[in-house]
Amino acid sequence: MEGMPSPNAILILNLIYKYKWFENPETIAKALSVDVGTVESVLRYLEAEEFIEVQEGGVFITAKGEKFIDDYFSNVLKKRVKDRKFLEDLIHKFKGMDYHLKTIVMRLQVKADSYEKLLEVLEKLNNEVKVDVISPLTDYIPWMGDYGRRLDLALSEVKNGNEFYLVREHGSYYNVWYEMKDDIYRLGKLFSIDTRPVILPDFEEKKG
Repeated sequence: MEGMPSPNAILILNLIYKYKWFENPETIAKALSVDVGTVESVLRYLEAEEFIEVQEGGVFITAKGEKFIDDYFSNVLKKRVKDRKFLEDLIHKFKGMDYHLKTIVMRLQVKADSYEKLLEVLEKLNNEVKVDVISPLTDYIPWMGDYGRRLDLALSEVKNGNEFYLVREHGSYYNVWYEMKDDIYRLGKLFSIDTRPVILPDFEEKKG
């Protein structure tokens, strides 16, 4: 792909791709936990390239921007994966972690266990996903390490008692996880890997 945008530009465009719209540069900066000046500079470039439109109602991705991200995954990222079995095994492992996270979030929301106890479980899961998923995928999806950084920041907010950073806020733990999952599964689908969610009984046992 000629005239490749900078890594920051691809990261921000990929984020807008997922949600289709952001209210303003500040909400993008908050979601990514970066300086708003950096976001504004990238948005000017993306708008000049007609990848986005900046209107009174917010920042919107264009059809050209969506096509760029689709092509980037299929023409750039897919070629980096030489071992389909590696990716299939990693996605299978991640499915279990994803189910485990949903269980933790549900139990935190209904106060099924003590806040402190469930945070210990969430912190353990956070460490596992960084070692077993994020680290192995950094050679394939360049911004995977940024997901690790943002998950750590969101977890820190939750541990400090800011429960909005579990699910609700831009940049919340669950939202960052969702964005990461979307990228992993999008890459997997290019290899016809099954990304349908499954319920794994052995992960039920870990929820306490």
